[in-house]
Amino acid sequence: MAFACLSPQSAHAAGSLRIYFIDVEGGGATLIVAPSGESMLVDTGNAPPKAARDSGRIRQAMEDAGLKKIDYLFTTHYDGDHVGGVEAADQFAHFSRFFDHGDMNPAFNQNPGAEKRWSTYAAVSAGKRTVVKPGDVIPIKGLKVEVVASNGEVIKKPLN
Repeated sequence: MAFACLSPQSAHAAGSLRIYFIDVEGGGATLIVAPSGESMLVDTGNAPPKAARDSGRIRQAMEDAGLKKIDYLFTTHYDGDHVGGVEAADQFAHFSRFFDHGDMNPAFNQNPGAEKRWSTYAAVSAGKRTVVKPGDVIPIKGLKVEVVASNGEVIKKPLN
């Protein structure tokens, strides 16, 4: 599992920080739009057949935010209600980069269909994936998005 903390990098940035909480019925999907206009989605909701419903809600949040694409996808973990909708969402979000905590460890995955979800995520993110460690920073202009926990490890020093 990975977790990040975000804060405005500059009080003088153009625009405003916008956060959209998207109901994906089980997990959570959150769309973050930085003052710079760059965007990040945290988690993609459920696997098919519920992926159509969840990706429709993500698409609506994109439209509400005035986005044609989403720059980054941050996947917290590989449970079905967090990563299951990655393929459906990528069809319209066209994620440029993917951030996650590393490969799936089947010993910690209790959900049915975990291997299929993992192989789908790996295929969609191929060549655009970054495995994060505590202390890493996601490069969104105008925000500081720092990874505070990843793959069972946490940051060494508290955040300021």
